[in-house]
Amino acid sequence: MPEKSPLLAFNDTGGEGRPVLFLHGFAGDRRDWADIRERLSAPVRAIAVDLPGHGETGMIDEEHFAMPNCASAVLAVLDHLDIHNCDLIAYSMGGRLALYLLVHHGDRFGRAILESTTAGIIDEEERRARCKLDEQRAGEIERSSLTAFFMKWYEQPMFAGMGLQRDRFESLLQRRLACRREGLAQSLRAMGTGAQAPLWDRLGSLEHNILFIAGQLDGKFRTVAERMSDLCPHAELCIIPRSGHNVHFEQPDRFYTEVESFLISRRT
Repeated sequence: MPEKSPLLAFNDTGGEGRPVLFLHGFAGDRRDWADIRERLSAPVRAIAVDLPGHGETGMIDEEHFAMPNCASAVLAVLDHLDIHNCDLIAYSMGGRLALYLLVHHGDRFGRAILESTTAGIIDEEERRARCKLDEQRAGEIERSSLTAFFMKWYEQPMFAGMGLQRDRFESLLQRRLACRREGLAQSLRAMGTGAQAPLWDRLGSLEHNILFIAGQLDGKFRTVAERMSDLCPHAELCIIPRSGHNVHFEQPDRFYTEVESFLISRRT
């Protein structure tokens, strides 16, 4: 464990509302949540961070990319802001980090909204295969053009709906192309699904109110969300119609409605 965590880049709306921490997915940054954060009418104080290798945090010492150390860096932001307990809204890779935080630092968090994420890969052979795939992708990032990598990345079926919104997708793609190669590559190696220790056997011990969100067209993560919601004692499940993996991009109005409703109905 590093002696001191770096201070991740972050935005903080301030105010007296309930703190809500936003965690982005792979290749994203805190700007991915801007529309949702601005629309929230519930009294919240929104904090969004750039995780290691992403956004303005960029490339930092490689030891900080591992899940436990990344979690410590997130907690360091909360400590810096003198926030002792907050809610979580997290997507994909950020959702896996959120689950780690809930399991290992549960006293620091209240409610959680987890979008298109997983508690990891249980089967060791499958996990090794995923590590190999993430290493292959990291090598592609380092050796080929980012344009080629992301065009291939978004050709995955779970992202099919994103390209239908051309102007918004082009804006998102330009942000992705501004990422640092070495940061993205290290993120895949150290924080990829294969590198993460699975947390399935810890879900039953979570006492947090959790809303799992997945897209109807994202078969893999829809099934995973159903399994996780069955295992968590205080979980709800929401499957968003006509959406793939990135629900808050493809169906922002419906995603916002579900988030707002959960934050109001599940007050702590």
